[in-house]
Amino acid sequence: MYSVLVIDESPTILIAIKSLLMQSDAFENVFVAASSKQSLDIVNKNHIDLIITDVELQDDDCFLLLKNIKRKFPKIKSLFFSSKNESIYSLRALEAKANGFISKGKDVEEILFAVQHVLKGYLFFSAEVLSNVSDMAALSKSVKPKWSLTAREISVLRCMVKGVKNKEIAESLFISEKTVSTYKTRIMTKLGVTSVMEMVSYVEKNDLL
Repeated sequence: MYSVLVIDESPTILIAIKSLLMQSDAFENVFVAASSKQSLDIVNKNHIDLIITDVELQDDDCFLLLKNIKRKFPKIKSLFFSSKNESIYSLRALEAKANGFISKGKDVEEILFAVQHVLKGYLFFSAEVLSNVSDMAALSKSVKPKWSLTAREISVLRCMVKGVKNKEIAESLFISEKTVSTYKTRIMTKLGVTSVMEMVSYVEKNDLL
């Protein structure tokens, strides 16, 4: 079971996220904090697996707050959660070595999806953000292959491993067959495989899904 710390100025947001997570048996403790001081106090006194935080907190830069926390607790995973410009702030989050970024405007199901995947060791950023990172080679050297898969790539991979055809994948995910093929190429490149059989074998050996 996991312990999570949610950091946000809004009591409504804190209550909503805590309520969402506590509906799952996967979470043992969900702590909330509205300031840097509270956040640091909770982290220092409790085991925390994941921090979910807005990018700003009472004029504090939460990127710096996260940096300070991870200096002492490097194994803590992090997910930025914000209503600010995703294209700008998700890139900052990626550069800050956070594990993901999700907009506050997303459905609760997608927020829970993001939390679950970050805890499993995946990066949770949009494909657009990852494609705009100039030094993806350096990034790939610093993380395991599975961590660089986007949420959509994970969905496509899961279908492919089950033997689902491209057309059916496209229909279930509401994308084109061409897009499915593009995802397939990206997945194979990231995993370092050259065929679907190798992909299935890689997934089984590494307990990827």
